Amino acid sequence: MLQKKIVIIFCLLFFCAHSFALDISNLEKFRSVITTEFKGYDISSTEHIQLYGAKHRKFITDQWYWGEAGYGALFGKRSGYLEGGVFIGHMSKGPGDSIVDIRLFTGAGGGGSAPQGGGFIVHPTIGLGKAISSTLFIMTELGYMHFVNGDISSISLGISINMNMWHLKERIQ
Repeated sequence: MLQKKIVIIFCLLFFCAHSFALDISNLEKFRSVITTEFKGYDISSTEHIQLYGAKHRKFITDQWYWGEAGYGALFGKRSGYLEGGVFIGHMSKGPGDSIVDIRLFTGAGGGGSAPQGGGFIVHPTIGLGKAISSTLFIMTELGYMHFVNGDISSISLGISINMNMWHLKERIQ
């Protein structure tokens, strides 16, 4: 009886696999990059904040991408402080064997009694990085954090470790 059930299950799986099979020649490879980052900036003339977060770059072309990011306060008295948003950017090979990344982040931030005003963030950055393997690269970033209707406007510094990933998707005809 058990053998009969196993044969039936195997036949069903075999039939389903062949019925819904993808044409491999119809697949495209898309790059994405998963990042963990530490960054910091001044939220007042007397206080610096450090954040830890992650972002996901989804490449539209070989160099242009978009993505999402989120950060939270890591140290200090701003323990409830969070940032989140979306970004667009351009990543390319730089001089020597370096990587250059230019990005514009927009989103919202606040909490932890920070002077963020309404919370709307505009944060352009430029990064310089180096591959440490075919999968991993490190980046340092310089940016300008600006809360449009708040009291936070400051140069930002960040360092990140990034992992290249590839996704297969069916080509749209």
